[in-house]
Amino acid sequence: LTRGANNAARSGFIDFLAQYPNNELAPDAQYYIAQAFDQDGRKAEADSAYAVVVAKYPKSDRAPVALFKRAGAMVEAGKKDKARVLYLQIIEKYPASPEAETAKDRLKTLK
Repeated sequence: LTRGANNAARSGFIDFLAQYPNNELAPDAQYYIAQAFDQDGRKAEADSAYAVVVAKYPKSDRAPVALFKRAGAMVEAGKKDKARVLYLQIIEKYPASPEAETAKDRLKTLK
């Protein structure tokens, strides 16, 4: 993934999750799948993959980051109402996360 081999990285992470779905690194693998889609400009697939991070691994450190990524993509797409909902979720569900503080700031600028 760090070398830009997004397809190969994504395949590796998918294989890892298939073999070790309950491994402590599973949230990271799912997050990196989303990142690989994101780096390829496949925004819809990235959004879906980030949503899986939150749904399957809500207690992981990756969950607030994934929500934040989703919110940022909504802002870029001009979907400010959806972004607002996601930022509020971060603040409510992950108040101690660094993303919560940034989400508060982003909410102030969303008009």
